[in-house]
Amino acid sequence: MINFTKKMFAAMMLVMVSAVASAAVNFSIADVNIAPGKTATVAINMQNDAVVRSIQFDITLPAGLTADLTTVTATDRLTGYTVMPVKTLASGALRFAALAPLGGEGAAAGNGAIFTFDVTATDALAANAEIALSGTKATDATGTVEETTEVNGDVVKVNEKYTISGPEQVILIGENTAEVEIALANDGNLWGLQGTLTLPEGVTLAEGKASLAKTSRLASFDFVVNEKSAQEYTFIAATMVSTDPAVIHIAGTEGAILTLTLKGSDKAVDGSEIKLTNMKSTQADKSLVNLGNVTIKVVTKDANEEAYLKLNEEIAAIQKQLNDVVGDFPDQDLTEKTTPIQTDIDALKAELEAAHTAGTLTAESVLDAEKVKKITDAIEALKGELTAITTISANEAQGDIYTVGGVRVQKPVKGLNIINGKKVIK
Repeated sequence: MINFTKKMFAAMMLVMVSAVASAAVNFSIADVNIAPGKTATVAINMQNDAVVRSIQFDITLPAGLTADLTTVTATDRLTGYTVMPVKTLASGALRFAALAPLGGEGAAAGNGAIFTFDVTATDALAANAEIALSGTKATDATGTVEETTEVNGDVVKVNEKYTISGPEQVILIGENTAEVEIALANDGNLWGLQGTLTLPEGVTLAEGKASLAKTSRLASFDFVVNEKSAQEYTFIAATMVSTDPAVIHIAGTEGAILTLTLKGSDKAVDGSEIKLTNMKSTQADKSLVNLGNVTIKVVTKDANEEAYLKLNEEIAAIQKQLNDVVGDFPDQDLTEKTTPIQTDIDALKAELEAAHTAGTLTAESVLDAEKVKKITDAIEALKGELTAITTISANEAQGDIYTVGGVRVQKPVKGLNIINGKKVIK
């Protein structure tokens, strides 16, 4: 995996240095924004008016901020330098030192980052902490000790949340394709994205690396996919639209950022897993955000099973239409009228079950259109008949009124009445 974080932010830090014009060599630390449990990169910057050959400085981290010393990296401003072992002083400060190679010209005059290293925050980090810089030393091309100044860096504790997610499972039917969306919820603005996609045996990207694509949320991002094998891909997305932290580079605060078009095969294993790992992002003012991992379960189904589930849902919808009509008239015994319709629905179910058992269903299988129309027409006719009865107002009744049991009454009773030989529901 190419670590693009250092390259992106080395360029960015060139414009984020606090300078003191009167000093020959000025050391400073760029401010760091970090949330508890997250990782960020600290950059030590140097502004020098003349060549610098040797460098030394001490850094003291606040409580709740821990350095990962395995990530200490000299930038290209110190190309060829010997970086001395990092030493932890009795005070708890970290000492850094670097020496130009013999015969080398040293660090040319300039302004920008010379060292970077990663730090991780805990809940113990104070809201307004500081990274302290002290003991700065520098010599020029002749070995003369230069005058130096120091500018500490602020650590801003933030509570931004970043969540990467995907579906719990993807259904792959034979060699058909399926699209999967990977979503991101982000409170803060993002500048980059990287990760690794690992596919299980029998599952591939439908059109190679082109099937791993960014969405419109990353419209301003350059996107590069590297195919390590048919089962593993790495990807990087980055934008350098502006170095202004306030400029929004990723559209919105939630929604899909990646799409995967997957293809199954007869070798795909039910229950195997698609994995997105090493998911990280970057910000203009927060160099590294760990997004976590995504695991998607592969569910394999053949065309016969998939067609059965789809057609069974269609029959269930027809059954619901009949049940709804019966439910609208609870005071009536509709058995005689509904039995023929229910018989036809049951026959349709039986035909589907037989085809499913025989394994003859395909992706093109459909219900018998004529039989479906006969059933739905009968349901609509029954609904129309029952609705027409209820529209006859009891207030329009003149003459004899009888209950459904044949008892003559003076006015309609609740339920079914026979008024002038017509059925009326009150």
